[in-house]
Amino acid sequence: PPSSLQRTPTHGARARQNHHLETMAALPSRSEAAMQGYVDVMSCVASLRRQRANAPTMADLYPNMSWENFPQEVAKMYRMKKEGMYEEPKESVMAIQRKDYPDDHQGPWYRPLSQVKTGSTLPPAVESLLRR
Repeated sequence: PPSSLQRTPTHGARARQNHHLETMAALPSRSEAAMQGYVDVMSCVASLRRQRANAPTMADLYPNMSWENFPQEVAKMYRMKKEGMYEEPKESVMAIQRKDYPDDHQGPWYRPLSQVKTGSTLPPAVESLLRR
């Protein structure tokens, strides 16, 4: 028999424990979201630091860009990023080609539209341009 100090879980307590365990099982997705949030904050910090390093006299022109306002600017930029006001960086051409041709493909690569239309990789001859 349970003593007065020990309590056996009731049906409601078991339901709460099960709910707590189910909530704990959902934590990996929460931690992934938290990690994405940390990455977003750090990208905002890096971007604003780079901006200030590239233009140190910007604070003279824009008072809100002083180092004293740095935390507020990071928070403002983070909110704007979460609201979708910033685009994610686009993949470079080489990254797209590496993705499309993963086995160090040496060619043929995508051709510019001008080459597709003319059928040649060379520019048109000067004579053909003057005849027009």
